[in-house]
Amino acid sequence: MSAPARRSPARGLTAPIAALTALPALSVDMSLPALPQLADGFGDGAGDVRLTIMFGGGALACGVGILGFAAVVRRRSAPA
Repeated sequence: MSAPARRSPARGLTAPIAALTALPALSVDMSLPALPQLADGFGDGAGDVRLTIMFGGGALACGVGILGFAAVVRRRSAPA
């Protein structure tokens, strides 16, 4: 009898990682058309809307960088 094939633990993470990767693009695509109406509703100018877009993109980039670094560190410290 041969040993059963081992399944990679990362194989089950493909769909959740794909969904998490698509989430920032989806959130930007959904909120960007509404920003002028939100600015009018809150009485803000175009500069404030630009700051919202800039800080939102920066937060997404920082999150990806931090989580990517944490994944690398975790992978290196995992026992083989």
